[in-house]
Amino acid sequence: MSIWLVEDDPSQAELILGALRDALPKEEFRHIKTERGFFEALDDSALDLPSVIILDVMLPWTELRLLPSGELDRGALPAGYDEDGGFYRAGVRCLEEVRRRENTRSIPVIWLTVLTNGDLSAELGRFSGRVVYVSKREKPEKLIATVRGLIQPGQPGSRG
Repeated sequence: MSIWLVEDDPSQAELILGALRDALPKEEFRHIKTERGFFEALDDSALDLPSVIILDVMLPWTELRLLPSGELDRGALPAGYDEDGGFYRAGVRCLEEVRRRENTRSIPVIWLTVLTNGDLSAELGRFSGRVVYVSKREKPEKLIATVRGLIQPGQPGSRG
């Protein structure tokens, strides 16, 4: 079984992966740093799909372009995606893609973010399947318990 962590901040990723590896040493982990990298991983038929995806919501949208003036080309943003504190909610787009695809639709997703669940209530209500919110402000034990609760014997991708 594998767990994918989609997190752009290297220090956050190191802390999260360290805690997960200590608590779940038999699991395989894949760290994906960008929205583009996430889509590439989904499209890579050589990779086993994960049993759980831990997804940061506020990923930089990696396909933004700079205009000749040096400003961001805001017209390149997909419809409905607004700037929030210098980041784009590319994690929402990643989850939309997971739920759109037949082969990934049932994979549980944990939104691990500094945003509050109140900030995400509209997005959380839009997605079918298992989507769980965990704050980055919580102790690592909360994330570990959530991952353990989502990994069930007989689940696609599970080895248990």
